[in-house]
Amino acid sequence: MCSTLRPPDRPVRSHEVFLDGADGFEQKTVCRCHLVIEFAREDILTTRDRVSPARQAAIKRKLREIFGL
Repeated sequence: MCSTLRPPDRPVRSHEVFLDGADGFEQKTVCRCHLVIEFAREDILTTRDRVSPARQAAIKRKLREIFGL
């Protein structure tokens, strides 16, 4: 689950990964890795862009860390 960082100058928390323009986001954004929401791919109405491979790896590391995978 990703959302705009509010307030924009707050530090990123231990369960979050920071996303920015390199990942297709106009605003400072965080991916909250402690939440897992399941939904069907066909339910996605719009996409922003693709998250960069480096950020994808960071999100995967964070998920493994949080959930002990």
